[in-house]
Amino acid sequence: TSEKYGFQMNCFSVQRYSSAFNAPLSTLLLCLLSFTGGFSLSAQTTSDLYRGTWQIDTPDDGALILIVKRNSRASYFWADNADRTVYQGTWTSDDSSAALTWSDGSTHRIQRDTLGFGITYRDAAGDERYTAQGQQIPKEVLGQWAKAPSKPDELEAQREKGRGFYGTWQIGTDSNTHFVIVEANRSAASTWNGNYAERGLRGSWAKHGSELHIAWDSGHYSILKQNERDFSYKQIDPSVIIEDDTSARLAASRTSQDNVPSAWLNRYNSEKARHTGGIAFSSRKNANEFYRGFWIVQLGENTFERIQIGRFGGLSTSNDSSLQGNWRMTGQDIFMRWDDGMRKVLSPIGHGFLLYEYKPGRPLDGVPSRMFSAAPADAAKLTTHLKGREDVAQQMLALAEAAGVSNTPESNDWGQTFMRWAWPFSEDETA
Repeated sequence: TSEKYGFQMNCFSVQRYSSAFNAPLSTLLLCLLSFTGGFSLSAQTTSDLYRGTWQIDTPDDGALILIVKRNSRASYFWADNADRTVYQGTWTSDDSSAALTWSDGSTHRIQRDTLGFGITYRDAAGDERYTAQGQQIPKEVLGQWAKAPSKPDELEAQREKGRGFYGTWQIGTDSNTHFVIVEANRSAASTWNGNYAERGLRGSWAKHGSELHIAWDSGHYSILKQNERDFSYKQIDPSVIIEDDTSARLAASRTSQDNVPSAWLNRYNSEKARHTGGIAFSSRKNANEFYRGFWIVQLGENTFERIQIGRFGGLSTSNDSSLQGNWRMTGQDIFMRWDDGMRKVLSPIGHGFLLYEYKPGRPLDGVPSRMFSAAPADAAKLTTHLKGREDVAQQMLALAEAAGVSNTPESNDWGQTFMRWAWPFSEDETA
């Protein structure tokens, strides 16, 4: 048998090794150890083959870590994006493969192939999305993946990426122009006023490839792109699907701050001296109290949604009384996970709050699907935490009130749609 020949080969190699030391007894003992080791390997169950930690590189979302545990338990988490959730599931195996099943009905199947092990992912509908080569990794590496990323390291990495965009930019032509200032601390400012009078916009930037993406406190989203010979700039309206936007790109060129309107620049510099960062909560408890409650989200010029951030981690929305979700706070941001697969992040930006929306499967450190401005329905919270910077949120609440949106829920059933236009996009647009 193959085990027999394997045993003889092991003994032969050991005898050659031990003869140099004239130790025939050692030879016998080592042969016996080889025999018992070979026996244990041949007796290894199929499940032992798959149990452990696996890494795959997915086509769209980066590295994924799968953990196949004892007692038919399994879990996975994303190794290199902002989603830090550990997802739970179960697994079974047969002679040819191991099937990992997750709570949403999707599966990963681990199976031997000519290169080692292939891991196939199928969504909840059973449609195959990809097959990637799987690699088992030691526990020490797993520990490295599980560590939370260093915020200073992340900030420094983004600073390095955005270094080529720092400075003052003139956008558009001389007859219709505005200015954008990109700071090294990942903040940005614009003289474009829209409905914001002299103040203009304040925002936060992130680097994506050859583009600098800026999320503005008004809910607008801008992309400053480096082309082969020049730069271009586009500004996307709030609530528009970013990847589908067809807005014209404007010319963008570096300029001196001397060309920026002096009244705006003086105001901006004075503001920078007063405000060195975002909202600063005195404690995690105060932050939780601030975020819990009702939030008004502006979906369009006169369309609004009301979201309830519940005391015990639950979410509800006026768009659909049957739709639920859960939330958690990380730093100053609220991460929302809805039962329909949508993920949203509520974050303080500039003088207000933004709601970043991500379609299922889109990484949270990537380009969001859409952007919305948001504000707490309780305006008193703005006085406490946004003193001197509450104008954006106050203006949005005034628009909501003018459109007939109440800051408090109806006593009978707040979860019912309170505006017939509360969700203006079709299912095809949000799929």
